Amino acid sequence: MVTKCFSLVESVLFKNVLRSYGLRPILALQPNASYSTNSTNSNKPICRASQITATATIPDECLHSEATLKQFMSYFPGVIKDIQEAAAIVDPIENGKHVAKLLEYLAEGGRKHLGMVIPESYKVLVPDASEEDIRLSYKMGWFAEVMYDGLNMIDDLMDNSMTRRNKPCWWTLPENRVTISNDALIVNFSSLHLFNKYFSKHKQFQQIIELHNQSNFQAAVGQWMDVSLNFNSGKEFTIEYYKHHCFNVGLDIGAIFPVKLAMILAGYTDPEVIERAASFNGDVMYYYLVQDDFIDCFPPHPDLSMGTDIEKGRIRWLSVSFMERASEAQKEFFKHHYGKSDKESIEKIKELYIEVKLPELYHQYADEMFNNLMTCIEREPDEKLKKLFVKLMEPVKDSLRTGGMYW
Repeated sequence: MVTKCFSLVESVLFKNVLRSYGLRPILALQPNASYSTNSTNSNKPICRASQITATATIPDECLHSEATLKQFMSYFPGVIKDIQEAAAIVDPIENGKHVAKLLEYLAEGGRKHLGMVIPESYKVLVPDASEEDIRLSYKMGWFAEVMYDGLNMIDDLMDNSMTRRNKPCWWTLPENRVTISNDALIVNFSSLHLFNKYFSKHKQFQQIIELHNQSNFQAAVGQWMDVSLNFNSGKEFTIEYYKHHCFNVGLDIGAIFPVKLAMILAGYTDPEVIERAASFNGDVMYYYLVQDDFIDCFPPHPDLSMGTDIEKGRIRWLSVSFMERASEAQKEFFKHHYGKSDKESIEKIKELYIEVKLPELYHQYADEMFNNLMTCIEREPDEKLKKLFVKLMEPVKDSLRTGGMYW
């Protein structure tokens, strides 16, 4: 859920926040000041998401830099070796080659955001960590990343998706049509094998397993909700429901889960502190999900094509916001055309969105969320958590440059 920070920051520039904590700025703000229109004093400048440009180079230490990804990927051969050796005991004929091929295919491409959050957060929280402890944080990252790949396999199958990470989805390859369900199980248990191998003696082993089970349960039920509920089911979907829906479909497993893992690995035991840090990253990811919903319909530049939310009739920020603002006639028209794949219906839905001024509403909403996040950074009393929050906010620039977190 979006953090309850009610007042906007008085002149918060993210680059100054970064500098104050010893990190290089990655955001460049346009020189023209923007002012809050809903504050009691509209002459106080605020930092707006819409002001951020993407001309700066991403420093090597940032979360989505090539150097950070390269370092994370350097542990992948060891991950494959660990899992293939375990599979070879069961499969002495092919010696686990199918499992290795499957994991390598799924891992190719993509940002590895979920997995990288764990070691990068851990290094912020434990700046004097030993090389062995840092190595274990990367193993934890790969445990989470492999687990997420298994969930994505099921998501692609249920969504009838054709591509992921700029290549055909695993289930679309003819040789995998029969084995796809079992392959998804292989990936899931591969992640657990990796976790058991390196963390079975960890003092918080049981806590992490329970966290894993609960997050995966929520993700599975949330995925069912995502593909089965629609606007013709007779139910009313509000923004509050949308936030709840986001939390269960993607925010918990994709944002809250990895930060909790990093916090536990770093030795934090206070549930309130762990929850505060994890919830902040949930808020960051909610920002990305709303952004992703918007660009699915309104791509920010010609290199990006429209997504499929309209034709699949999904409950998304645009569709829910529309239903909260539309007239009864517009709602009826919407229900008739939303979820249809013909070009005319898709264009009519876009026209309806424009009629109720959803693009303007989105930019206002995004700016408000961005400023709430910046407010929470300033108000965080724990210095290590404040540095962590800054780290978790670093990909904002990259998401605006590329048109969304997952593009």
